Amino acid sequence: MPEDPEGAIWAYNHADWYVADVLERAACYGGIGGGPLSLLPKRQELICGAAEDSQAIPEAYLRAFQDAAGRYALGEEAVWALAAVARLESDYGRGMGPAEIATHGPLGISEANWGSFAVDGDGDGVVKRRSPGDSAATLARVIWAAGDLRAGIFQHNHASWYVEEVLDEAEPLTGKCRIRTVAYAIALPGPTSVPINWENVELTNSLQMWDLRQGIIDPRVLTLIGAISQNHQITISSLRSDHSMYTSSGNVSNHFHGRALDIASIDGVPCTVVTPDGPCGRMARALALLPPGQRPTELIFCFDPDGPGPAFAAADHCDHIHAGYDDDGAGHGHE
Repeated sequence: MPEDPEGAIWAYNHADWYVADVLERAACYGGIGGGPLSLLPKRQELICGAAEDSQAIPEAYLRAFQDAAGRYALGEEAVWALAAVARLESDYGRGMGPAEIATHGPLGISEANWGSFAVDGDGDGVVKRRSPGDSAATLARVIWAAGDLRAGIFQHNHASWYVEEVLDEAEPLTGKCRIRTVAYAIALPGPTSVPINWENVELTNSLQMWDLRQGIIDPRVLTLIGAISQNHQITISSLRSDHSMYTSSGNVSNHFHGRALDIASIDGVPCTVVTPDGPCGRMARALALLPPGQRPTELIFCFDPDGPGPAFAAADHCDHIHAGYDDDGAGHGHE
């Protein structure tokens, strides 16, 4: 068996979804190479250089395009498609007035798509439409949601001629990309707590705000929210007062004690996307790798994030990640 099964599978079929699917299925058969399979949290990273004979793409824009394509595993073709859109729409921001770029961004994204797909691509905690990073990541998310590159460009501008023009414009820009996988990790909490970046946190009802203001949420839960919010957008679907006292099995829930939260989406992608390499799948596995004391003692998702560890899968958790802490910090307790 090759030392790098992931690379070998990629060589067989150049599709990230295929690699993830094979590895997930392999885990059901006891792993690869006779040992346990480690589905380590990874994401795709693209490092690209434009074609030599093309007009120079500004460095900040190229970095934004490759980061956005990597974030949503769209492949290198999307890097140059994003570059083509930016050139056609604004000549990389140079051909747009201040009002237009503040409204639509340098990639000319519609109000509707900003409303539905906005992403903090540059990681500063605020979605700014004029930012190349935020604009590129938002359009990449549009493409990802549409299912393929052509459909995504059409979602961006409902005209077949526009799709063809973007693809034609991308051709002379196309350079070479190196593709590698890098660890997907959240910022680790400090010994006590991490300030919460509230720009990246979405609460879904007023009871959650009441819980927070009353100070009845366990510091470990707040620390976890703070750690995730440093680099990721998070939607919280349940804290304490908006969750029932009992679990489906009749046990008192850790939610009732303020020791748990449910996560409905990561970086704008709902947790109904349950693939291991989806944002929620990666986050569940990243949480399972936190050090003892910081790692949730309850971790439940649609698939088991840590194999033989204390986390487990539950069919009624295919739309959220549950992360909770036991009173004594041991065992996985009750959800």
